[in-house]
Amino acid sequence: MLLKSVSHKTLFKKEKSMIEKEVEELLSSCLIFEGCPSELIRKTVNDPRCATVTYEKGKQVLFEKGALGVVLSGRVGVGTLRRDSDLVLNQHERGSVFGFSSLFGENGAAFCSDLRARCKTEVLFIGEDLLLELMASEHRVARNVIAYQAAKIRFLNGKIRSLTCKDAGQRLYLHLKSLPQGED
Repeated sequence: MLLKSVSHKTLFKKEKSMIEKEVEELLSSCLIFEGCPSELIRKTVNDPRCATVTYEKGKQVLFEKGALGVVLSGRVGVGTLRRDSDLVLNQHERGSVFGFSSLFGENGAAFCSDLRARCKTEVLFIGEDLLLELMASEHRVARNVIAYQAAKIRFLNGKIRSLTCKDAGQRLYLHLKSLPQGED
């Protein structure tokens, strides 16, 4: 026999290490880990406080404790918690991070929005305690989290400013200005 017999365990180990490498590469370009050493990312991926969950299309995406989610594949739609609406307000795609509102609440705050898989979707959840440890040990993680939150606050302040304008024309102008620009 020319081909060497390989056990299923060996194949599984090779397959797992290839998947871990892909996840590490994705996380290295993710906003939370931007500029961080690859060893930190590798430790994070292998930490038991990380969990990878696969969701079928239409299934609610959630984690029982405070955690950040990173979309590994697929898409997560963000909608309202109203049951009479299927309005998608935002969408997270591969490499996107979500779940900041579930962090640092009493007993693990719940997600404030309805998160649903828009197609078969795989999400890596990073537990709150692990995130705190990462922020304490690597200043770039802490800076990246703070920078992301500051950008969200600026975005929401702009929304509040546009919604509270007394002049309807100014409200319309600010709303239109906030819309994504089309490419020429």
